[in-house]
Amino acid sequence: MQGVEFWKSKISESIRTAYGEIPESADYSHIYDAAAEVLKGLLAEKCASSAARHASRGEKRVYYMSMEFLMGRSLRNNLHNLGLTEDFEAAVASFGADPENTVFTLNCTHALNYAIKGLARRGVHFVISDLEHNAVLRPVHACAAEYG
Repeated sequence: MQGVEFWKSKISESIRTAYGEIPESADYSHIYDAAAEVLKGLLAEKCASSAARHASRGEKRVYYMSMEFLMGRSLRNNLHNLGLTEDFEAAVASFGADPENTVFTLNCTHALNYAIKGLARRGVHFVISDLEHNAVLRPVHACAAEYG
């Protein structure tokens, strides 16, 4: 597998291409999004290679479609499964982003729960409408019931 410098250059290229920024001035969300895109490309290459290998053997296929490429837990799991966790973390950290300050959640609903419940305390007011998604409404209403 490739090393930290290889992944750092790939992430830098992704930041430049996707956001038109130099990596040194990119904000953390762009750095992590670029890292996810690089990993997604690697996974796509591995998937294509695997599909070609199985097709050449005449093997049956099972199809699975994911509705989204989740940044949180899926990114962490994919990095681990590919043996790239340390190299990717070092490459991302080289841009000034601290993996210790990032919370990897199961999905967006889980992330919203962390954020809303982390901000809630007595005296804090949330301004929301009934048009909000349940992922926002439910934790806000639960906090209102708990803190008054």
